[in-house]
Amino acid sequence: MNRRNFITLISTTLGLGAASCKPPDERIVPVVEPSSEVYPGVPNYYTSVFTMQNVAYGTVIKTYDGRPVKIDGNELHPASRGKSSAIMQYQIYSLYDSKRLRKPHLGNEAVKLEDTIQTIINNLKSAFEKNKKVGIIIEQHCSPALNEFLIKLSNDFPLVINYVLSTKQSQEAGVNKLLCGIDGEFAKDFRNKEYIFSLGWDFLGEDKYSLYNVHQYFSLNKKPKLFVAESNMTVTGAKANERLALRPDEYESFLADILLHILIKNSDKEISELIELIKPIRKNNFAITETIAKNLLAYKSLILIEADQSPIAHCLGAILNYFINSDKTFLKDIKLLPFSANHNSSRMRLIDDLTNHSLESLIIINADNIIANDKQLIELLKKYDTDKKISFSLYETDFSKTCGLSIPTSHWLESWGDAISIHGGYSIQQPIIAPINQESEQFQDVLLKVFQIITPGFLKGINSYYDFIRRYYAPLIRNEEEWEQVLKDGVFYDTDNLVRRIGEDANKNINMVNAKKVLSEYKYYGANNRFQAIFVNSNEINEDIFFPNPLLKELPGSMTKLTWHSAALLNPAEAGKLGIENGDNIKIETGNKEIKLPVLIIDGIAPQTIILPAIQRNILAKSVQINSSDYRTNNLPYISVEIKKTNNKTKLALVQKQNYLFESGTGRFNSLKYYFRTAQKPIFNNNENTKDNKWVMAIDIDKCNGCGSCVAACQIENNIPVVGKEEVLNGRIMHWLRLDRYFLNPQDINNPKPVWIPVPCQQCDNAPCESVCPVSASTHSPDGLNETTYSRCIGSRYCMVNCPYKVRRFNFYDYHKGTEKSLELMNNPELLRRMRGVVEKCSFCIHRIRQEKLKIKDFNSNGEMIDSFKTACQAACPSNVIIFGDLNNHKTQVSKLLSERNSFHLLGNLNTKPSIYYLSELLESEYA
Repeated sequence: MNRRNFITLISTTLGLGAASCKPPDERIVPVVEPSSEVYPGVPNYYTSVFTMQNVAYGTVIKTYDGRPVKIDGNELHPASRGKSSAIMQYQIYSLYDSKRLRKPHLGNEAVKLEDTIQTIINNLKSAFEKNKKVGIIIEQHCSPALNEFLIKLSNDFPLVINYVLSTKQSQEAGVNKLLCGIDGEFAKDFRNKEYIFSLGWDFLGEDKYSLYNVHQYFSLNKKPKLFVAESNMTVTGAKANERLALRPDEYESFLADILLHILIKNSDKEISELIELIKPIRKNNFAITETIAKNLLAYKSLILIEADQSPIAHCLGAILNYFINSDKTFLKDIKLLPFSANHNSSRMRLIDDLTNHSLESLIIINADNIIANDKQLIELLKKYDTDKKISFSLYETDFSKTCGLSIPTSHWLESWGDAISIHGGYSIQQPIIAPINQESEQFQDVLLKVFQIITPGFLKGINSYYDFIRRYYAPLIRNEEEWEQVLKDGVFYDTDNLVRRIGEDANKNINMVNAKKVLSEYKYYGANNRFQAIFVNSNEINEDIFFPNPLLKELPGSMTKLTWHSAALLNPAEAGKLGIENGDNIKIETGNKEIKLPVLIIDGIAPQTIILPAIQRNILAKSVQINSSDYRTNNLPYISVEIKKTNNKTKLALVQKQNYLFESGTGRFNSLKYYFRTAQKPIFNNNENTKDNKWVMAIDIDKCNGCGSCVAACQIENNIPVVGKEEVLNGRIMHWLRLDRYFLNPQDINNPKPVWIPVPCQQCDNAPCESVCPVSASTHSPDGLNETTYSRCIGSRYCMVNCPYKVRRFNFYDYHKGTEKSLELMNNPELLRRMRGVVEKCSFCIHRIRQEKLKIKDFNSNGEMIDSFKTACQAACPSNVIIFGDLNNHKTQVSKLLSERNSFHLLGNLNTKPSIYYLSELLESEYA
């Protein structure tokens, strides 16, 4: 994009806020010291909050000339603590995505936004005149103001009914209501725990609260002993002290066996009755359950059950949590997840109303993906007239096309809102940029306008949703000065009720009558001679809500290393019995239905178990190919299936095909020593560092869970392009940071020990790449960095051949060429976009180093850089794997850390003298 076009686009964007259909502009406040002017080319920072269903993470948005370019975590927010996930960071793409729904559609005709207001009014008036209900279907959220807004709508318009839906078929809230009288899901607190037993819950990986869980778990000074029983090979299982690969139809039996070991010695009559109900659930005796029971009683323990497990499993888990606490007050300090009431009941109410034709009109708000993945809802909604359905969505979807009126909503970075975290911290979501799409608007503002026209007295004095938020929080934020401070900090608290605690109104004893009722309804749905299939979220789409985002699709799965599409997962033993190889297409049959998928063979999957993606879309994300709701029955996360091999094969877009560590000539072995060695003799020329700074990075591989947040941060920060599935198949992925995942005990395919090794450019002092470059494009800086001058590079690729770490990337094409003009706005102006024929690699965020040096030169007299900035990957990492700093300054964190712990270099025997130091207790034990 040339300068003239850029200025034109920016001017147009900033002018959109003045459109007649928009609410009045409100001032937003930077998180840093406010300035009366915005200087061109100087970044500014604003706080906001990213929400994903009922999860809230505080964010800090970096902007240049009014356009957001980077999303980081807010250090003051209790859930994010300055950290960010890949999904959070890649939201910057969806803001500028040209594939967003651009214009409202009435039928097949594009209309103006103003025209949609009258259409909705006519629709609602028609329903009210017939005394028929109007349903508002909305996705699960964590917004107190939105909740109050919807309640206000229902109170003032009794025919308006709210339905809150969730993508997860969680059974936990319903069981908690039966057993404890609390309709909600409990937040898990790992502090002060000595032993954790997790059944199928990947709380360090795919869980929606994983960013918070990872930071909480790895920040503990003494981590509790973790035992994981699961069917899939998850990140949580990888980090467990002990792991058991368990068939999904054995979960309930396993829990029952543990509980019987705890209760069997109790002579209480009520407990004896409970034992008799539990015995039929225990189908097998497991050798390890007695040890687990003893550990649960001996230590301060916690039982974790995956949210969509059966009511039986959750009931057994709740009873276990109750009996392992000696004072029987396990509810004393438990916190509830925000707005986590049993949404299955809301779904059933909707199904009943649709079946009975009680609803005259439907307004669907950002819930297209939930409905599209619910076969029963889809079939019922097909019977409704098209003009009775109104959809608000960011993208055009298969479902929105079936609605008579489809309205584009504004992006969360363009909207006002709020959210509450599990700690009780409130955050205000403020617009960072005026709506790029002038035909989009917040659905709250549209509904407010519609209902105020129908009834002029509705929310009198409120002219926009911004006004509603200000009024809602008026008791907590009393004046303009406090409001600006709230926007600056990004989080505030209700000091009179800091955290919602379960106290006097909760049943501190388990309701055993209800518990027995749940357990008495137990039925076994498995089949010992058949495979059990479980559905899990695909890494690249995560519950189907971000499927249009190519950055997420190209991010390798943490365990699978698969990009762009999903596959069925089998362990090597089961694949061998069936004669299946990687990429073979299989047919999975259940009843009269079948699923066709390619296979990826991976260690750690339970015997006679196959892992399927909950949602599988085609490569263009136009239609759903697999929908778990079509197959799941009986509130169970698994189904019994038969597997048949077909004659077709699919090329899997894997970024890593080697699962084990090899030493030349010896084959597999259970050791990291091949990669982490000490230097033996010099091979390359020495390049001593003589200046003041020596920039190094320490990487603690014991903490790394392969989440990919560092890869995402590096990609957004450095304008790294997406190359597409075909180029990934050709081995040409452009990510500067590679996350190698290896299994360390290949002799045990059921319980491997995965380890992740982040591999950026090693910034060698004796860099093999520098001596072979014919044009001196690869050079050494005075502060120990291996620099690349892109304007000199002629693409000889000698440096790539001579690099033993294979961390350099070559631009085979102008990947940025042809990018939509809107997407160019997301580029970081601090870095160049590399052209075809140029080699690129990690630079230790050299632009951040240089900026910090200039800042210190201007404002700091002593000139010291003591952990005053972070690299992009370091800032994002939720488990604090990466520590960066000046090794020559003994006050820096990295210098202190490396002086206290043993560290190792990658292929250190080559004497390249890398500036990356790896830390690991496992390595230390090997070298002891």
